[in-house]
Amino acid sequence: MRKKAEARLNAALDQLSDDGFQVLHNLDVGFARVSHCVVGPTGVFAIEPEGRAEPGRVVGEAHRIERLLHAAGLDQTVCPVVAGTESSDVAEIVRMPDRRLHEETVDHIRSVLSLYSRRSA
Repeated sequence: MRKKAEARLNAALDQLSDDGFQVLHNLDVGFARVSHCVVGPTGVFAIEPEGRAEPGRVVGEAHRIERLLHAAGLDQTVCPVVAGTESSDVAEIVRMPDRRLHEETVDHIRSVLSLYSRRSA
């Protein structure tokens, strides 16, 4: 069951990549590793599959990403997301925010965070 849920989450994240979002996997943020980080025009999202991490841990990971970005001169809030069994919800959450980031800001965030990722899609 867990493998199927992870496969659905990966498929939803792949679809986000097709829509212009960058998905970074296994982001090393010091004392933790974020399973997935999505960067795009609607913001930055730290994503952990349900059952793999407590919500408080995901919030802590989001704060660590914020600190990495702050050290690079970017003041950017990171939204923590615990991906449930319906991984299509993740894509909706990522696309939903009303605010839009400037394209140069998105590019700068992508370049900074890609330094900490083991692989990106």
